Amino acid sequence: LAEKVKDCNLGLEADSWVKVLFENESSLNCQVEYFDRWACNYKLKRPPFPVEDFKEVVEPHEICPLLVGCELNQKVQKIREQHEVEFARRLAVVEANALAASAGVSLALKAGAGIEVFEQGSGCKTDEPKKMVVATYNSVVAACSATPYSVVQAKSVPQSTWFDLFTEEPRFRPVYWLEDDPLAAAKAAIEQHRVEEARLRSIRAAEEETKDYCMGLEAGALVWATTHDTSIQAVKTYLPTTGQYLLAANPFGKSNPSTVLQYKACSEVRPCFRQVDDVADRVSQRKAEHENEMKRLEEVRLVEAVMEERVKETGGLFLGMPIGHAVRLVGEGQLRKPDVNHTGCGTITAYNAERRTYTVKLDVELDGAVLNSCGSSNLHSLDSVRAQDLRPVLLAETDPRSQLEKLFELSRLAKQRREVVQQWIPRLSQACLNFPPKTFVTHGPPEATFEIQHFCLLTQTYYLRPYSAKGAPPSKPGTALTKEKVPASQVRPYLWEAEDPAKQGAALLEAHTQEAKRLEAVLEAETKLARQSLRGIPAGMPVRLLKPVTVAGLRKLADHLRIQSRGQQSVFSRFMDTIWGPSVGKGCKAGDIAYVKTAHNNGTYTLAICESQIFWSQEHLNLSDEDRVKRIIGVAPLALQVPASSVQPLFIASASPTATLAQLLECDKAAVCAGDQTSRIEQQIASRAFLNLPPGTKVWCEGKGVGHISWYIASLGEYVVKSNSLATSGLFMATAAEVHVQLTDVNDINDVVASFERRHEAEVVRLERAKLVNDAVRGGEHLLLPPSTRVIVEQHVLSNSTWAQLGMAASRTRVGTVLGVQEGSPRRYNVLMACWDQTGISSASHTQVEARHVRPTFWDSPDPIEALRQLDPEAAERLERAESS
Repeated sequence: LAEKVKDCNLGLEADSWVKVLFENESSLNCQVEYFDRWACNYKLKRPPFPVEDFKEVVEPHEICPLLVGCELNQKVQKIREQHEVEFARRLAVVEANALAASAGVSLALKAGAGIEVFEQGSGCKTDEPKKMVVATYNSVVAACSATPYSVVQAKSVPQSTWFDLFTEEPRFRPVYWLEDDPLAAAKAAIEQHRVEEARLRSIRAAEEETKDYCMGLEAGALVWATTHDTSIQAVKTYLPTTGQYLLAANPFGKSNPSTVLQYKACSEVRPCFRQVDDVADRVSQRKAEHENEMKRLEEVRLVEAVMEERVKETGGLFLGMPIGHAVRLVGEGQLRKPDVNHTGCGTITAYNAERRTYTVKLDVELDGAVLNSCGSSNLHSLDSVRAQDLRPVLLAETDPRSQLEKLFELSRLAKQRREVVQQWIPRLSQACLNFPPKTFVTHGPPEATFEIQHFCLLTQTYYLRPYSAKGAPPSKPGTALTKEKVPASQVRPYLWEAEDPAKQGAALLEAHTQEAKRLEAVLEAETKLARQSLRGIPAGMPVRLLKPVTVAGLRKLADHLRIQSRGQQSVFSRFMDTIWGPSVGKGCKAGDIAYVKTAHNNGTYTLAICESQIFWSQEHLNLSDEDRVKRIIGVAPLALQVPASSVQPLFIASASPTATLAQLLECDKAAVCAGDQTSRIEQQIASRAFLNLPPGTKVWCEGKGVGHISWYIASLGEYVVKSNSLATSGLFMATAAEVHVQLTDVNDINDVVASFERRHEAEVVRLERAKLVNDAVRGGEHLLLPPSTRVIVEQHVLSNSTWAQLGMAASRTRVGTVLGVQEGSPRRYNVLMACWDQTGISSASHTQVEARHVRPTFWDSPDPIEALRQLDPEAAERLERAESS
C-alpha cells in the first residue's frame, strides 16, 4: 500500500502524516500543518522532541505519505484522488494565467482574487513578484486595493495597497492559483474586464461631451477639479455670486475623505460620471441643468438692471434685508474692500435698525484657497456698513423678480416701522419702571444697549446683560459687561429691535403707569404708618431696620462654629466675614432690609438676615405667606431678635399696598390683644412651679436666660435646660421653682397652660404613688433584679473620689440601671450610673455593687405599682390593699 502512494504528494490535508526524506537517506515522520496551493509547498508541524536543522517548509518531492490507523485501502484511494485532482488543477491554472495575460485583465477584479505585483511595472518579468490578494474594487476611481497573501488569516487587518487601473500601466497580473476552477474564473474575469472597460470608455466620452457644461452643479456631484483626469472631488457648495464651487474630497475615494475644502472657479471643473448608472440620461440632464442656470443668470442680470433704475428713481435704501442675504458693496462702501480685485460681495450677519447699518461678512474669492472642515478662512467682516452702500445680490435666487419685490416690501415695512418707533420715543421718555424680561433698554453713560434679565420690585433696580444684535450670538450672564442693580431711573426703552414697536411701546407704557400708581400707594401707606410700630407682621414680609442692631458675641459664635467644622468655614462665619467684615459685633445698620421670620407675642420679631439681597420679582407679589417663608426665610443663614419699634414694613413688596396696610393694622390689633393676654397669664403663673413640662417648652431661668426644656428628672423634680443665649450656650440644671414658662410664641395660650396644669397634677399623683412604692421596697436584699431595672446605690458604698471619677457629686441621688449579674457572683450587679452635675450631663460609667447596697426606684415609672408588680407581685398586692383601705 505504501508503494501505491509514495509519489502522491500533492494536495494532502492538514494533520496528515508524512515522511520527510533527507539527502543522507534518513527520514522523519511529521504532520502537515497546511498545503500552500499558490506556492505548491507544505508547512509541517514541529515535532514534540528537538530536531536538529528542522525544515518547516518543504517541497512535495521531499515527502511521501504515511498510512496510519485503520481502513488503509480507503486512505490510499483518497490520497491518490487528491493528488490527481490537484495535479490537474495546477495544469489548468497555467492555462488560465496565460489566457488572462493575453486578454490584459486588470479591471473589476473580484475580492479574493490573487495577483502578482511587480515593482517596476508589468514589463519587467525578472523581478520576483509579490503575492497579494484583491480586497476591494472601487468603480468610481477605477482602482483596486490589495493585501499581502497569507495562507493563515492574520490577527490584525493588513494595510491595503491601491492600484490605479485605468490611468496607469498595471503593475500586476492576475493569477488563479487559489481558484478551484481556474479556467472558469479566468473567463469570468475577462468578461467582467471588458464590461468595465466599455463602461469607463463611455463615461470618458460623456465627460468629454459635457466638459463645458459646468454651471449649476448640485451639492454632492462629482467633478474633475484639474485639467487632467487625476483628481476627483465633490461639490460642497455652489456659489453663483462669485462663480465658484467649494469642493471637498471625493467621498467615494480610495481612503477616508479628508476635511480639506477648496475653492475653484466654475470654469476649472468638469462633470464626472463615475458614480452614474445611466450615463446617457445623466448627460442630457447635465446639459439641461447648465442651460437653465445660464438662463437664470441672464434673468438675474436683467432684474438687477431694473433694480438699479428703481433705486435711482426713488433714491431709496434697502432696509431690513434678512440675515444671510447676499449683498454687494457700492458707492463709498467699495473703499472698504480688502483689495481692489475683490468684488465686494458678501452676506449679511447683523442689522441695526436704529442706525440703518449692516454687518457684512465678505466672500472668499481666492481661487484654490484651502479651508478647514468648518469652511472658515481669513474672512473679512465689515461692521456698520451704511444701507446706501449696499445692494442686494440676486445671483443665488431661483426667482429673482419675486425676491426683488420682497426686498422692496421689506424696505417699505422697515421705513414704516422706523416712523412708528420715532413716534413712540418721546412718549416713553419718562417710562422706566417694571419692564418685563428680554426687553431692550439703553443705559449710560457711555450710552449702550442692554437686555433686561430681571426687575427687582423691592429695590426698583434692573439686572441687565449686553445687547446682542440680530444674527449675533447672545451674550452670557456673568460677563464683564453684565450690569446688576441698575436704578430704574437710569434706563430707557429701546424699541428698534421690537417685532411690533407700537404694541410693545403701549405695553411698556402701561407697565410703567401701573407701577407708578403702586408706588404712590406705597408712599401713602408708609406715610400713614410713619413713626408707628406694628406688631404681628406676617412671616416672609420684608422690613427696614429703623435702628442699628447690636449683636454681641457674634464673633465668639463664629469661632465656635469654625472649631466645630474643624477649620472649614461655616455658612454663618462666611456670611459674617464677607458681609459685615470688620464691623462684625456691631450688627446691622439702620436702613438695612431684613425679613420677618417670627412675630412674638411680647412685641418683638425674629428677623432673617440674608447673605445677599433677595431678588423680588413680579411673581413674589402674589406669593402666600407660607411660600414666602420657604423661598426667602429658608435661605437666610442668620436670625436676629429686635423690638417692633426697630422695624418698618416695606409696602413696596406688596401688590396692593392699601390692602396690605389694612391687613397689618388688623394683625397689629390682634397681636396687641394676644400680647396683653400673654402678659396677664405669665404674671398669673409666674409663681407656679410646674412639674413634668414637655421637652421643647420655652422657659426662662434667672441668671441663665432663655432656653428650652431638654428633659425632666422625676427623682429630683428638676429639669435639664438647653440655653439659647450665645454667652451661656450648653445644658444646665434647674429646679421646677427656678423654671418660668415663656408664652411669647404660643398661639393657644389657654389650652397650653391648661395642658401644663393637667401634666403637673398627674405628675403629683404619680410621684406620691412612686414614693409609696419606693418606701415599700426600701429594706432587705434585692436579688435577681432583671436588666434595665432602675436602682438607687447607697452613698457609702463608693468613696467620694470614686463618685467624682464617675462625674457625680456625692450629695446627689445615685440612680443607675442594672446591666446584669456579675459573672461568678450572683449577689453583685453591674450597674450603669446615670451621672449629672450642676453644669451639664457627664459621660456615663458603670461599677459593680453588691445586691444589699442597691434598691429599686420607681421615680421614672409611668405606673409605679405596675412596675412593682413586675418585680414582686405579692408586694404590689399588699400595697394596693393598704392604699384602698
